[in-house]
Amino acid sequence: MTQYSTIYVPPNQLDDVWPIAAPLIDLARRRFSSKMDLEHLHDDIRSGAQQLWLVSRQDSIKAAMTTMVEAHPKCKVFRIMLIGGRDMHLWLQGALHVIKAAAQRLGCKSIEADGRLGWVKHAPKCGFKEIARTYELEI
Repeated sequence: MTQYSTIYVPPNQLDDVWPIAAPLIDLARRRFSSKMDLEHLHDDIRSGAQQLWLVSRQDSIKAAMTTMVEAHPKCKVFRIMLIGGRDMHLWLQGALHVIKAAAQRLGCKSIEADGRLGWVKHAPKCGFKEIARTYELEI
């Protein structure tokens, strides 16, 4: 069985991988299309406001995700912003292991993620518990 690798992409290497990462991350970004374009996301990653991670198997990129660190008065939280890709059931556990180690190195107390309803089947298997639901009213 071939293993999956999850790697952090430093901002200075973003343009090297963006043509591959952008279509994958755009799968998740579409639900926020009224809030950000791919260009905004690219700028956030380039500035360090968000971090880009790639999931690969051999020489093939299978998924991309973005994260950010949120500073609160009593703690820091590592937030998974967007995940897009294929075969998530095969790589998600391993990717979260890498993300958890990064969050701990940065002094974060927890990892949080928002997701569509389909995440209900994945989140508990990964150790996440539901703490809230988000509702939106467009005005």
